[in-house]
Amino acid sequence: RESALVILGDLESPAATPHLREMVSLYFASPGPPRDLPRSTPPVLDHKAVAAIFGLLAGMKDQESLPLFRDGLKSPEESVRTAAILGMRRFGSVDLLPELLGRLGKEKRLVHKQLEEAIRGLCHEEPTKFSKGLGDAPPSSRFALVKLLSQDRSAAALHVLRTLTQDGDPRVALGAARVLVLRGDESSRSVAERLAVEAPTEELQGLAEEVLKQFTGSKTE
Repeated sequence: RESALVILGDLESPAATPHLREMVSLYFASPGPPRDLPRSTPPVLDHKAVAAIFGLLAGMKDQESLPLFRDGLKSPEESVRTAAILGMRRFGSVDLLPELLGRLGKEKRLVHKQLEEAIRGLCHEEPTKFSKGLGDAPPSSRFALVKLLSQDRSAAALHVLRTLTQDGDPRVALGAARVLVLRGDESSRSVAERLAVEAPTEELQGLAEEVLKQFTGSKTE
């Protein structure tokens, strides 16, 4: 039965998706070794099978499976987390953007590279939706995004960085302004000027003044 469902999913048959979702749900609900379950219950999969099914569900862009991808991003199994990361990129959805950003700095090198590529890919696809999806991410995640996009010269990254200069957290706003100021972006200067006066601490006011100095320096080079 399990093999038949995977084959159905591989053919992207809508008939397979409820069964695939049920199997993955059971995996997350059943930590530890398999238990004696009713005959009608789908089999409890291992992490490799769950990772494969994530790929199928993402390929079918099954919106009802998004909560399962959220669980996947929190899985202790690296293969499941990786499949969830790649799946969200394939989905092209920013619904789990805060969760994706929350993994920055927490994965091993290869998985972290795939995570960065997934986030950049989502940014490039729909920068406006991407920017709106940042609202639920904590400041630490938004600051990590500034660092990630600092090496991205695309128009989409520029759009998102400009949005982040208006961030409610002054450290995030100043981080984005610092990146833009080195590119001679005029909009970031007004942000730095405002925060040099209005930032809540002297430290942040000093950082804003440093950004202004960088702007002056970049204009004279």
